Amino acid sequence: GAGAGGGGGGGAGEGTEVAAGGAGTYEAVDDDNDDAASTAVGFVHFRFEVEDAVDDAPVAYVYELQTEPRAQRRGIGQHLMAGVEAVGAALGMSRCVLTALKVNEDAMRFYQHKLGYTMDASSPAVDQSDASTADGLCPYLVLSKPIG
Repeated sequence: GAGAGGGGGGGAGEGTEVAAGGAGTYEAVDDDNDDAASTAVGFVHFRFEVEDAVDDAPVAYVYELQTEPRAQRRGIGQHLMAGVEAVGAALGMSRCVLTALKVNEDAMRFYQHKLGYTMDASSPAVDQSDASTADGLCPYLVLSKPIG
């Protein structure tokens, strides 16, 4: 996912669903509003896969992380990512992997500086055999963080 998460403190309620196929979505909700129903303020969609491009190790792969603009920089993105990392580690995943657009500077700062993600060996910017990076046109990086 290339969405930028929030930072800072604060919490969120969460609903959890992990499908039998190894995929799931965590949702952050704002239950501090005056409405009877809670309002979704963010979500992360992930899947457990074998990343055979590098080492055949099972990984938690984050496909998308989104937070509402009004909910950013409140710790919600950090909370959602911590949930994926914790579940992945508990299930024996070696690392958490995601894709981020280079032009999304907020997301890159969030993942790299706030959460400690670094460029993964499978990233097109690292994989010299990937023709799409020969001229530097690849618009994204694959980032990862050890979790298990």
